[in-house]
Amino acid sequence: MAAPFTSPPIAVPAAAREGRFDRADIVVEGLEQAGPSFRAHLFLNNPAADAGTERTPEAGYAGALNVYAQGPAPGVELQAPPGGDAVAPITKNIIATEAVRAALRDAAELTVTVVPERGAPVPLHVGRVSIVFR
Repeated sequence: MAAPFTSPPIAVPAAAREGRFDRADIVVEGLEQAGPSFRAHLFLNNPAADAGTERTPEAGYAGALNVYAQGPAPGVELQAPPGGDAVAPITKNIIATEAVRAALRDAAELTVTVVPERGAPVPLHVGRVSIVFR
């Protein structure tokens, strides 16, 4: 099974720290869609999250994403080289407004841990994670 990925700390603008936003989207870029289809769960400020972590607000649960496999292009190797770019990268936006609001009550910056379910490519490829405030 692929190991979870935890983002570096994400700086939060002052206005968002003060709760002045209507919506917060977690944006996960560079997910590999050339391999198998998979689902992953997102947790805020819980780098210890894994497949056994409860999907509750108290655990920082923010939602889930699905990657539907595109399959490899003819003659293209499925695995990107270690540290390399995804062969067929995709970006996913997850609306996580209430989870972000809750996490910001206790922190001025956020991390996002992406916990893949069985079937995810090994290693899990994530290019960049950010949070967009609107």
